[in-house]
Amino acid sequence: MNIFRQYHTSKINLLLVGLISISLGLCLVKLQLPHLQELKQAQLDKDDYLKAVEVEKMQLEFLANTPTFGFDNLVASKSMIEFLQYLGDGDARRQTGYGLSYKYLELIVDKDPRFTQAYLMISPASSVFGGTPDKTVAIMDQGLQKLTPEIPQSYFVWLYKGVDEILFIGDLQKAQKSYEKAAEWAKIAGDERIERAARNTAKFLATKPDIVQAQVGAWFTVFTSNSNQQLRDLARRKIEELGGTLEIFPDGRVVAKPPEPSNS
Repeated sequence: MNIFRQYHTSKINLLLVGLISISLGLCLVKLQLPHLQELKQAQLDKDDYLKAVEVEKMQLEFLANTPTFGFDNLVASKSMIEFLQYLGDGDARRQTGYGLSYKYLELIVDKDPRFTQAYLMISPASSVFGGTPDKTVAIMDQGLQKLTPEIPQSYFVWLYKGVDEILFIGDLQKAQKSYEKAAEWAKIAGDERIERAARNTAKFLATKPDIVQAQVGAWFTVFTSNSNQQLRDLARRKIEELGGTLEIFPDGRVVAKPPEPSNS
């Protein structure tokens, strides 16, 4: 039995109109919580971090629903920078988790679906650290409708989606199609290594392999990567639904055991 242990110009005046509109909107959001900067700079407790997360959520929702006057790419790039700051704030993430990751991905994909690096950088945080692989896959599905094989690294989006479909969604048929598309697009891009690997994986998935152990390991990663109790409870529940068990020892060690093979 395997044991998984704890272990990723246009025109100047238009530009100014767009920037001013976005800036004014953000100011309105900040005026509702005038101590935002103090919250970010002071030694914060958990309640302060939670308030800061609410502000970030408001900002993301504002940007998602505000006209950008044709400067969607600018909003997407700015949001990517803010996500990296969000991801890198270890103190805050230990207190509040990574629950806004999928919202960053959703905003960026909506504004600039061709921004392939955003998928590759945010989707693991959304699925593993944020514990929202279902939302991650749905957002990637949305973005892939506007991607083409000629866009650099676009085939990697199919690969990343396929991984989530295997490990978290458990849909091998959908994952097989994702890997087949990844192979097709990688061939067009001239990446023979990825084409070959993706095609071989698609063929393997067609045999309907037993992926339960890999799924238990994936949800175990979610459990050990998060301090958020709600996400930990979700990961434990998913492991148990797969027939596995999760045990926490007095010394802090955590062990996940997949179910026994049916032929044992």
